Amino acid sequence: MVLSSAAPYSNELCDAPAPAGIFAGKIVACLRGVNARVEKGFNVLQGGAVGMILYNPPGQADVETDNHWLPTVHLNGDQGETFTAFIAAHPGTTAQFTAGEKVQGRGDVMADFSSRGPGGDWLKPDITAPGVQILAGHTPTPDAVELGPPDQLFQAIAGTSMSSPHIAGSAALLFALHPDWSPGQVKSALMTTAKTEGVVKEDGTTPADPFDFGAGRVDLTQAGNPGLTFDESAADYAAAAVDELGRVDLNLPSVNAPVMPGRLTTSRVAENVAGRTLRYQVTTEAPDGAEITVTRPASRWPRGRGSACGSASRPRPWPSASTSARSTWTTRGAGATCTCRPPSTAPRVMSPSPRPASRPPSRWRRAAPPARSPPRTTRWRTPRWWLAAASAATSS
Repeated sequence: MVLSSAAPYSNELCDAPAPAGIFAGKIVACLRGVNARVEKGFNVLQGGAVGMILYNPPGQADVETDNHWLPTVHLNGDQGETFTAFIAAHPGTTAQFTAGEKVQGRGDVMADFSSRGPGGDWLKPDITAPGVQILAGHTPTPDAVELGPPDQLFQAIAGTSMSSPHIAGSAALLFALHPDWSPGQVKSALMTTAKTEGVVKEDGTTPADPFDFGAGRVDLTQAGNPGLTFDESAADYAAAAVDELGRVDLNLPSVNAPVMPGRLTTSRVAENVAGRTLRYQVTTEAPDGAEITVTRPASRWPRGRGSACGSASRPRPWPSASTSARSTWTTRGAGATCTCRPPSTAPRVMSPSPRPASRPPSRWRRAAPPARSPPRTTRWRTPRWWLAAASAATSS
């Protein structure tokens, strides 16, 4: 067994084909990263390797069972550090692959490759869903090395391409359960009932935050009965395209204020879909240097559309820059707690913003948004497939 970083190959990432014969009869250890996992095995196979140990960099917990070109074992970050230290201290180590054994893996671990937020004027991602080690079909005639060897009909795939179908399927189930709901209400139900407790970052230990998973990991045991739903019209989405300051007022189940010099006030209108009166106690958490208040912290929500849940966020004055405080609205099912909480523990200092000369910074308020469209009397019809394109993070 040899490390790929050792001479004569001297390529820790195994990102180039190995010269013929240099790995004849050997198991080669390659570091994960940069190029495709499957491609690494193909590259050492060109040098005569008979097996590969693929090890993660420190802090990366997820491991995959890809369709490799040669027998391969994948180690997580902690195992990789122990393994490479042992091989370096014991030259000439030999090894053999034995039959695999079933083990219980851990779910709700954010994939390291999953995109993180925020996303400009929008708080992204919206939600996360399983997207690691998903059994899926595979072409028996792949046209690229990184897709693995031919004649394989199935594979375990990881990526947003696996996470997004989970969200689309979840939305389809909600439409079947509530055929009168709009796409916005379905998205709202999925987000406000998503699981946050126990979801961790890629290191497998650190609690994940809204910039990792959005509202949380989709939870279909709760999504069918969200208590409240938030909805928005197609007309207001279109208006937001040219109204940068007014985007914060879109009636979404999240709140994002990328730039907030002074004080910002926004509101949300929810519809009680529980079929009975609900009571919510709203609590807030604010990053250092900011405060978030709710105009109606204790609210009674009768059946149907009506009551508004509003928030105001105000940072302390900054001498030459504006400060951003991002907040996420979530609700935890019928009769539970509606929480307004920031996805980070500290404000983000933005680039300096011009202030009107006629007003001191402490009194500068955002201009009033344009008039909103009146409440609808009919459901707006937008193709339901758009939900599949909603921002989805990837978790195991």
